[in-house]
Amino acid sequence: MFTHMGWDELGWDPVMEGIRRKVIHGAGMTIVLVELGPGVNAAVHTHHHEQFTHVISGSGEFNVDGKPVRVKQGDLLYFPSELPHGVVVDPDEPLVVFDIFTPQRDEFAASTKA
Repeated sequence: MFTHMGWDELGWDPVMEGIRRKVIHGAGMTIVLVELGPGVNAAVHTHHHEQFTHVISGSGEFNVDGKPVRVKQGDLLYFPSELPHGVVVDPDEPLVVFDIFTPQRDEFAASTKA
């Protein structure tokens, strides 16, 4: 089914202290707008999904399989399935990223209209 909407039509869903997101599911993929507050540490984790991350604004340092990767606005990252990754946000501003996952992240509840 075709869908057309704006991010501003969806409410923010709290994930944990300092992290919130907006989630949309397709038939076999999930897209997520994530805002991580200044200084937030999103712990290193893995998942079976492939993931693309586009840095919309802010900066920070990803830990990708034990290696530091500095990111800033405009950067694009690709995480193959099961690759350990996490991020520490720089202290001066939030980090906003747009994530694309395949297959669908069934454990993420779809966001509701704002």
